[in-house]
Order: sequence, then C-alpha cells, then structure tokens
Amino acid sequence: TVSTGGTTGGTTPPPVTAGTGNGLKVMLAADSPNNIALVQGQAIGGLAKFTFANPTGAEIKVTNLAFKRIGVSNDSTLANVYLYNGSKRLTDSAGVSNTAFSFNDPTGLFTVPAGQVYTVSVLADIAGSTSGQQVGVQLTAVTSSGTLDSSVALPVNGYTQTVSAATLSTAD
Repeated sequence: TVSTGGTTGGTTPPPVTAGTGNGLKVMLAADSPNNIALVQGQAIGGLAKFTFANPTGAEIKVTNLAFKRIGVSNDSTLANVYLYNGSKRLTDSAGVSNTAFSFNDPTGLFTVPAGQVYTVSVLADIAGSTSGQQVGVQLTAVTSSGTLDSSVALPVNGYTQTVSAATLSTAD
C-alpha cells in the first residue's frame, strides 16, 4: 500500500485482481445503479456500471463498446451518453438512434492491465419532460485487443431506472 498522506493517514487500496480465465471478462458491476430515481433534465445520471476483468498476462485495450437502450422510454430520453471510470470521463457524448449507441477509439477507449479489473460507468443527460419513463442500458458488443473469456455471454443487461419529475437547483 502507498500512503496518501494528509490528515486522515489513509492508504491507497491495492488493485483488485481479475481471478482466472482465458480472456477478457465482462459483467455487470456489483454496485451498478439499481432502481434509482433519475430526474428529468438532470446531467450525467447513472444508468449502469460494467466491470472488465483481465486474468491474462498481457494488458487488453478495449476499442469499441456497443449498447442498446432498454426499458419503456424513447431514444430522446438519453440526450447525451458518456463513459466514465470513476470521476474521469473517457468519451465524448454519444447519441441514441434506433435504441443503439456505441463508443469507438482504435487507440483504446481504456486499457485493462494484466491481472486487474477496470470499471466503466454509463452516464447520460436525461431529457426534460420524460417523467414516468423507465430507462436502462444493455451492453451488446465488445471489441478489444484480446479475446473475450469463454464465460462471457452478451448482452449484459443493466437495471432499469425510473425518471421522475423534481425541481433541480441551478446556479448563475
């Protein structure tokens, strides 16, 4: 462990290991949003979290992720969709067309180090006048520099979230 210093004297937790397998594993993260209320008009609402585990001895670059919007909602409900790792934005916004959206970067959207895991959040700006809709995402395809583990079964569904109406505060 590496000391972070400061007044709390905390430490950086060790990386989570990927276990065993024959290729990149993809699964819904244990802490993926489940039955949360999104607010119409909000920015970067949490839709799903996916964990990518690399049990191999070489890093794996993920170059494309394809998704599908699920739930009782419209494509326009998700005004802009992004990928994040924690608080770090990984991508520019994607739009939803015919329920589908994807992210592509031939140099790598992100890299999963050998023997480690990497978690990606799907966040979206929620359009106004969408109260009562239920929306979620489904991971439908993964392209990477390594093969997918034989245990991976796509698609991987996130949970659906309900869009509610509320007055959000603003700042000038």
